[in-house]
Amino acid sequence: MSPEPSTSLDEVLRASTDVLTQAGVSSPRHDAEALASFALGAERSAVRTWLALGVSINADQVSQIQVLVERRANREPLQHITGSTGFARIDLLVGPGVF
Repeated sequence: MSPEPSTSLDEVLRASTDVLTQAGVSSPRHDAEALASFALGAERSAVRTWLALGVSINADQVSQIQVLVERRANREPLQHITGSTGFARIDLLVGPGVF
């Protein structure tokens, strides 16, 4: 059995940032990290640690991030994609019509 192909998280975030930049998103790197965090089920601090360590992710995880990035590139609010937003050190649940 061959190992599952993987891609560096850094490579995925760079590509995601490029897509969001081309779409005119005002904070492309922040949004790319937030979407990766959401897709990977981790805090942004963990994602940044993984970046520093050169962690790779599998093809399914890459695909999940790409789907979220495309939604954001189509100008869907980040908060609607992730279902929450931070405010004064608390997380608020949001959705269409709320934020």
